[in-house]
Amino acid sequence: MVEEIALYIRNSINYENIQPLDENLQLLCVKVIKPKAKPFIFGTWYRHPGSPSEIMHASESALERLEQYDLETSIPKDVNCDIAASPLDHQNIKFLDICNLYQFQQPIHSPTRKTVKSVSV
Repeated sequence: MVEEIALYIRNSINYENIQPLDENLQLLCVKVIKPKAKPFIFGTWYRHPGSPSEIMHASESALERLEQYDLETSIPKDVNCDIAASPLDHQNIKFLDICNLYQFQQPIHSPTRKTVKSVSV
């Protein structure tokens, strides 16, 4: 199943598409250009639950390429990692390492979705 991501931008905002950073990632980024302000990068990233661990390495490479723009970057993401798990698995650790490396902050500190399979907190 192929899943698509979207990024909606008001038609009055100037932006430039950033070429796909990795065709295996569901990562979409734009450079927003506002009058009298420094441009910045805004994007969105979705990681399907159960994605292979290579996805985390691909995302790190994509962020490394974004860093070459030398612009403030904000990428809200849904990476389906349980960073509250104990012990953390390899992908959760890699995700936290990437967040630390690129100084991304996790503003959500509790589960946003609970299912029958979720562990009760």
